[in-house]
Amino acid sequence: MQTTLASMTKTLKLPDLKSCSRATITNGPEVPYSCCPSIPEDLDKVPYYKVPFHDQAPYPSPAHAVDEEYIAKYNLATSRMRELDKDPKDPRGFKQQANVHCAYCNGAYKIDGKELQVHESWLFFPFHRWYLYFYERILGSLIDDPTFALPYWNWDNPKGMRLPPMFDVPVLGSKLENGDTSFGENMGNFYSAGLDLVFYCHHGNVDRMWNEWKQIGGKRRDLTDKDWLNSEFFSTMKPQPMACESPRLFGQSYTSLPHVHANHNSSPEGISFELAITELLEDIGLEDEDTIAVTVVPKAGGETISIEGAEIKLVAC
Repeated sequence: MQTTLASMTKTLKLPDLKSCSRATITNGPEVPYSCCPSIPEDLDKVPYYKVPFHDQAPYPSPAHAVDEEYIAKYNLATSRMRELDKDPKDPRGFKQQANVHCAYCNGAYKIDGKELQVHESWLFFPFHRWYLYFYERILGSLIDDPTFALPYWNWDNPKGMRLPPMFDVPVLGSKLENGDTSFGENMGNFYSAGLDLVFYCHHGNVDRMWNEWKQIGGKRRDLTDKDWLNSEFFSTMKPQPMACESPRLFGQSYTSLPHVHANHNSSPEGISFELAITELLEDIGLEDEDTIAVTVVPKAGGETISIEGAEIKLVAC
């Protein structure tokens, strides 16, 4: 029985890639193929990654609301990523990207004799944010669009509480004699989850939840423990959790839709919502001001929107 690193609170240094071994299906046998990445010849020279400056920020949208133009762009980028699988050593290939999740989440790496498992640990959010970031940037580079953003599966909004239509497309195939319906595995199987395109959109919303949680304000803050901040992951470059705490550092913000609770009824006539502005006020040096002028500028639909009022409250959490 192997002990995992999932519940340990210690600095995760870069795993020894040469020691990567067969991953194990949760509560099952070994994964029938290797999830290990190809090892760069100049591994020791691989730098720590620095997020570049964004002139035009990627702007993720809910998957159920994207238009046909976006879907065509997404499909093109994905098909080109799949074509890279012809070279198994190309880390940008779709299968290689899926294997990143397999290796970090199914015990392919061992550190000090313990299996590495980023789930159920304090590495969960930063690992998956970096994972999505590089996946998204690869897709954007394949269609020469630095502003390309993955959509997120907005399962916390009634309109998004089903498989997004862009992933629910009938396929016309050949006739099957005595065919049986196979449901296969689901995204709870970490080793194969990355082989499902909607997995990345699901985690896009998980990442948005991290951001939404911090936007509530109060005492909700990311960890400041050095062991957390100094942990490392490998993805051709070496990212660290402290470099991904804020989506703003990624040049990214989310298109948000109103939440509907309890009876699932929504009213188009009016809505109230809250924004956490503590960090913003600190950034611009206004946290000690008694009076603040706020300008609200709708990005769309401004001609049909009226604002009844706005107030700033200090809330203890």
